Amino acid sequence: MKTYHPFDWNSGGRGFDKITLGIVCSSDYEQKILNFLASFGISIPSKWKQNKVWYVPFETTFQCELDYTSTKITNPTFSLTGNVPEDYTIVEQQYRSAIRSLKGKADVILVHVPPQLDPYHNAKGRDLHSIIKKIGIQERVLTQVFTAHSLENPLQDMSDTMWNLSVAIYSKAGGIPWTLEESLPVSTAYVGIAFNIKRVPPGQLVLTGIAQLYNRYGIHVESFVIDCVQPGNDFIIDRDKIDSFQTSYHLSKTKAKTLIDGCLTKYRAQYGENPRNIVVHKTSYFKEEEQQGIKLAATDSEIDFIHLVSESKHLVFRDQADSKRGYPVDKGSFWPIDDSRAVVYTAGYVDSLETYPGAGSPTPIEIRSYGGKTSLARIAEQSLALAKMDWNTCKLIVQEPVTIVYARRVGDVLKEGLESTEVTDETRYYR
Repeated sequence: MKTYHPFDWNSGGRGFDKITLGIVCSSDYEQKILNFLASFGISIPSKWKQNKVWYVPFETTFQCELDYTSTKITNPTFSLTGNVPEDYTIVEQQYRSAIRSLKGKADVILVHVPPQLDPYHNAKGRDLHSIIKKIGIQERVLTQVFTAHSLENPLQDMSDTMWNLSVAIYSKAGGIPWTLEESLPVSTAYVGIAFNIKRVPPGQLVLTGIAQLYNRYGIHVESFVIDCVQPGNDFIIDRDKIDSFQTSYHLSKTKAKTLIDGCLTKYRAQYGENPRNIVVHKTSYFKEEEQQGIKLAATDSEIDFIHLVSESKHLVFRDQADSKRGYPVDKGSFWPIDDSRAVVYTAGYVDSLETYPGAGSPTPIEIRSYGGKTSLARIAEQSLALAKMDWNTCKLIVQEPVTIVYARRVGDVLKEGLESTEVTDETRYYR
């Protein structure tokens, strides 16, 4: 993007030339944030070895005006009681009021989480980020959450921070920063399926099935969600056949058909026909009933049933004679375990950077095929390509394909009380 600018600007498909920001922050952080926003207008050298690209001013990179000088600001106050459930209610009410007051006044609202709310990022099974995203979806307001860490951490690489924030803001405003250099196979669709459990008093379990549909360019087409209210009939809870310790969720034949039907309805509306091939990524293994339901929904499509394990126990290491010994294996490294299983490193050593741009040792994702005509090597290539399509970050290290990333994110927001009927097709509300 530094040299060639965003994809939609080059293709002439962008519908805006200006992005206006709003800010929700406590009054004592207002000036700090305004000072921070000035960084969008300057060049910033890279601090870390693996980040070789300096930050270039937003307007130069994206060929789009970013208006942060006439920013509308709202200052919520958080009078916390120390009772966690009560405090979550107070925080949600204050953020909702502040976000609602800026509705229609800004394209993207920056929502600052002050240090006093640090204990509430993830406590008692609640998640503050997901609460803010739920509010944005219900109010139809695009939000970008950031913390005091972004403003005050002396160890951060500001170039890296500004690149990530800039791409996130641009894509939330409706921009397409990049797409795949080479599209995936013609008339192929990719569906990511994840699950969320809601506990409904008195003790009832409701399973929500979440499907995310992507086209051959790695661009999102559809979100579809169904609630399953009858354990043993609509869904079952099982243990993974290979990883016996891992709880797994499975849809009935009828519910699996309903979930895929919902996705393909939107695909047909856009393309006039079903895709010739559907690759289904799922966060648990496939039972026969699920496969039958999916086949009933897509009778004229070839289907690949792929269980993606986000962190495989099977690791690959360099030979000691390798000139790059001491580094992880290359990003994109592929190793078949057997005829139906393989691992691929979506994170690893990057030749163009001459380093591994990550922390700790990377683990591969594991591909487990439950049927289909596409080779494991080709499925691995597609998974690696789709791991590049998260427009919420510039980082080269994204573990999972976007199909699963956003199915999980929708699930995270559903846990905070978003109703299935409120789910939006636009993934930018969940970033």
